[in-house]
Order: sequence, then structure tokens, then C-alpha cells
Amino acid sequence: MVFSIRFIRLQIIFIIFVLSMTTSLAYNADTFVVGLAISSHYVNSTSPGDGETQVSLNTAVSAAFSKPMDPYSISTSTFLVSSVHGGVAGTVSYDNSTFTATFYPASTLSAGTTYIASLTWVKDLSNISYGTYNWSFTTVSIPLGGGGWALGQQCIPNWRCTPWSACSEAGEKTRTCTDVNGCGDDGSKPSEKASCISVLPPKPREKKDEAVAPELPATAETAKPVEAPPVPAGEPTPAPIIGEAAVEKKAPVITLETDWWLLFFLVLLVIAIIFAIEQKRRNRRT
Repeated sequence: MVFSIRFIRLQIIFIIFVLSMTTSLAYNADTFVVGLAISSHYVNSTSPGDGETQVSLNTAVSAAFSKPMDPYSISTSTFLVSSVHGGVAGTVSYDNSTFTATFYPASTLSAGTTYIASLTWVKDLSNISYGTYNWSFTTVSIPLGGGGWALGQQCIPNWRCTPWSACSEAGEKTRTCTDVNGCGDDGSKPSEKASCISVLPPKPREKKDEAVAPELPATAETAKPVEAPPVPAGEPTPAPIIGEAAVEKKAPVITLETDWWLLFFLVLLVIAIIFAIEQKRRNRRT
């Protein structure tokens, strides 16, 4: 069957229009949907922070998410720590209460080395995948410990911080940082407070009570009792409608997710109509 160039152009233009409308409906201020993968700012904070220096050699690397994540998607294959010397071996855990993933190195980190931490294609509880998130930090230049300092060496603070607390309703989380070397220099002390997004469980929907009409000031006309219309003899008196039965039913809301197949059917129907019109024109010409 031979198709005219005009008919093919109409089909291509219509398909592009439908795809652009679908993409526009799936876009919002935080995420951009492309297929099944979503890339967005899904990490609230990291420890160590991005660009932080003088990091302890035995530190753990963690990332706090802005929403509950799928624990099975967070592992050593999706949470990586590496440097110019190669990847760092370790274990990964996830805290459901604080939405925090933590990477524990199997051995102490190298001194004076910049490390890159990466989260790749982790998923939330809705099975939505997220793109790569990277941050870096640099360890101390001089290995610490050993009970003292060599002559002429500068005391370099070795801050050790507790994990971040859960996000409060005020949008703030805290931790405690201590210099194990006791240098007495608080200028390099990491931040012990950070802003966060508090994720609260949805409130249950309250049952709507029966609407009550506002009271009007009593007048001579309103004070008169309202008589019900007479009921014909032999017919039962209708019961008053109260409670939920008296509430008008709302029309069902059509959404893109629940009616995707309806949209697909309409696209096929429009293409079939265009094809039939073009075929009818060709028959008239011949």
C-alpha cells in the first residue's frame, strides 16, 4: 500500500505533538521525567561535605536523602568511593529512620588524598530511579595519631562527628563534632547544624460532616414554621436524606497515570481517521 507524502507528514506532526504534550504534563519544578528514570536534587546533605578538607582518615561517608529510599537499591554497586589510586573497598548500610546511606571503608583512607563519593541509580519506594550524584572531600595531609607530634609539626585538628540526627519539624538537624587531637582550634570545626527537609506522614482525611445552614435572625416571616408538602394518601412518607447520602457525588478525576491507555487509544483512533480521509480522497481522484 502506497502512502502519500502529505499523509506521512500529518502522522509525524501529530505523533510529535502528542509526545510533547505528554512530556509537558510529566514535568514539575523538581524533576524532569524521561522514560522511567528521574534526575533531581534528591540528596539533602553529605558527610563529609562537598569540598571539605582536613577530613579524618577513618571517617565514614554518608548521604542523607530527601525522601525514603529503597534499601535494596543502596549497596556497594550504587554507593561508591574512589580516588586516583582506585576504588575504596567497604560496606554500605541504610538507616530507614533518617533516610541516610553510609559507606564504611574497610581500611583507613590515604593521607592528603582527594576522594570522590558517588550515588548512581538508587531508587525510592515508588521504584523510581535517580541519576548520579557526586561530591568530593580531601583527607588530612599528615597522618594523625600515634600519641604525639614530631618536632616542628603543626597540630592539625582531627574532627570526628556523630551521625546527623533526624530532621526536626523546624527543618533542622544536628550533630556533635569533637577534635580528638585537642588542638583547640575551632576555626576548622565542621558545621554541627544543617537545614533539611522534614518529611511528615500524610494526615488522614477528615470525614466531612453534614453541612449546617447559618442561623438567620428571627423575623416575623422566618419565625413561621415551614410546612412540608402534603403526601398523597396511600403513599409512604419519604425519609429525609441525611449524612453522606446528601453530599453530591463528585465526578471522577481523569489523570494521565490512570488513563494512559485511554490516551493511547485516542491517538490510534485519530491516526485511523486521518488514514481513512486520505484514502477516500485518493479513491475520488482515481
